[in-house]
Parts: sequence; C-alpha cells; structure tokens
Amino acid sequence: MRSPCARRPRTARSWSSRRRSPGAIPTCPTRRAGKAVAFSFEGPILNVYATLVVRLSHSGAFRVGDLWKNAATFKSRAGGTCGLSLEEVAEGRGRLTLFFDGAASEETRFHFEEYVQLHLTRRALPESLVRRRIFACPGCGEPFTDEQVRVRRSRGKSTIVCPGCDDVSSLLDREERLASTPPTIVVEMDRAADARCRAEADASVRQGRVAVGDFDVFLCYNHADKPAVRAIADRLGDDGLLPWIDDRELAPSQSYFEELERVILNARAAAVFLGRHGIGKFQRMEVEALLNQSVRRGMPLLAVFLPDAPEDTSPPLFLGLKEWVDLRTEGPDPWQRLIRAFTRDGRATVAQTVND
Repeated sequence: MRSPCARRPRTARSWSSRRRSPGAIPTCPTRRAGKAVAFSFEGPILNVYATLVVRLSHSGAFRVGDLWKNAATFKSRAGGTCGLSLEEVAEGRGRLTLFFDGAASEETRFHFEEYVQLHLTRRALPESLVRRRIFACPGCGEPFTDEQVRVRRSRGKSTIVCPGCDDVSSLLDREERLASTPPTIVVEMDRAADARCRAEADASVRQGRVAVGDFDVFLCYNHADKPAVRAIADRLGDDGLLPWIDDRELAPSQSYFEELERVILNARAAAVFLGRHGIGKFQRMEVEALLNQSVRRGMPLLAVFLPDAPEDTSPPLFLGLKEWVDLRTEGPDPWQRLIRAFTRDGRATVAQTVND
C-alpha cells in the first residue's frame, strides 16, 4: 500500500503563506513517533479528509503547518504540534491516524481528537466509524498489540512494561489522562470555521463577478467627494452588494473610457452622488450616459444626496425626475431605502448567493 506521504511534502499555499528554506523537507509524519489514535471509517474518504483539513485550519484553535498529499500538521494556539494522515484501505474505506509531538499537552490532544471524531461522525457513513487507541513504548517506540493492551486493562492495570527496553508505558486513554475533563471548544471551533469558510466563499464569488463585470450598482460621483463615496461603497459591500467605483475596479492597464462604457452598459443599477462640490464636468457626462441606459433598458437610477450636500442642492433636470435618497437625514431609513432600491427586483446579493 502506498504511503500517504509518498509525494514530496508541500507547504500550505491557500491557507498559509509561509515558505520553507530550500532543501528543508520535514520528516514524513507516518514514520514519526507520536501516533496516538486511528479512526477507520467508510464514505467519500478524500472529501471527508479535505474538508477536515480546511475546517481545522480555520478553527482558530489550530493553524495549518505542513501539507502532504494525504497528511497534514497543525500548530495549536496553546503550543505543540498535532497531525493526521490518511490511508486508503480499500475503495470507500479509509484509516485516519492522529499523531502528536511531545510539546502537545494532553488537553490539546483531547480537543484535537474531539473535533476530528465529531467531523468523522458527521461525514462518514453511519455506524462505520471505529476508534482504535495506539499505545507505544515512549523509550524505543515499539507499539503494543491490541491483545497486550486488552489483557493488561482487563486485569485493572494502567501501565505496561516494554519487553524490549523495560520502559513503563501508561495505558490511560482520553479523559483518563487528564486531571479533569476540559470544557469542549467544538462549538467555538465550528463557529470560527464556518465564518472563515463563508468569508472565503464570499471573496470567491465577488472575484468571479468582478471578472465578468457583474456589478450591482455603478457609483457616479464628483472626484472631490471621493472619501465619502468610498465609505458608502464599503458599507454597500458589507451589506452584500457589489458596487463599481472607478479607483478600485479600474486596472491601470485598462482604457478608462472603454471600461467605463462596458460597466455602464451592464450595470444593474446606478447611483449619482450629489455633495457640497456639486456636479463635476466628467460626472455630468456619466449622468447623461446613465440616463440613456435608464430610459433604454429600465436600469434603476437614483440621485443620492451626500451628508454634506447644501440644503439648496438640486439634481440635474432629468435626474430630478428619478427616485432619490437623502443621506442628510438622521436614522436608518435613508440607508435602508438605498439598499432596497438596489435589491427590489429580487436579485441575490453576494451574501445571499453563498448562504443559499
């Protein structure tokens, strides 16, 4: 059977940016001392393993260390290294082995194993999960057989003497090795992993939408009002919308007018911001193009009064016939009106797309 570490180890690229110095290749974990527990299970074993590695790396309690083809190590926030390796026993059947270094405390080992076992219980085929504790001599590393352990435990013994080096090994397992059972942190780890996974999914969806020019709203503004409009763009993003603002979405190599034309022709909605600096010359050209799109294809177009807009500010003639939102008023209603105006047709926002 091929070792899960048969390939050259590699560092985590998507979860960690650390780089190993040339030639520094860590020892294959399946050949290390420190194996402690093995879980046998059935199901989509590679998917179960991959999702486990991702969720552990996002859990907040552990951060990913080294990655191999079917093995990984994790640094505990409490200190010490925990790891796991996967063997494909047969089609649809796998064995996941947990190992620890000497710096990993019993409490750290407990939390790591607890999370792994819960993940396998959720993802493996029902009633296929079997746990096996691995006992080995701490001196020479020679493992004890299951029968040796069973006999000693059946006689009420908590230790065993290595026949090779005469070292005494403990046969205590899980909670038995702790002075008291620590409170579970599974819920905390799950919450952190879910949040990170959602954030990465949101970022992936956003990146894809940006690549195809699928923006929710085009932001048209006088560049003198840029700080205020940037803040609004950030808040729109926090509410799940994808706004187009030129200084963020326009790459230096792109032709400004060509990109502007493409975005305006495809924008789902547009907002024209009016502040204390009035309508800029170039902004006025954008307004004319946006009015044209609003008439031709019914694109929602709003006039938005910025908080610093003078009381006597008025929009251009035809823009004044459109819907408007006044951010100079207090309370949440103006902002909610702005959000509803961009989502009223039932479009799924970035956040809704991911959560569904």
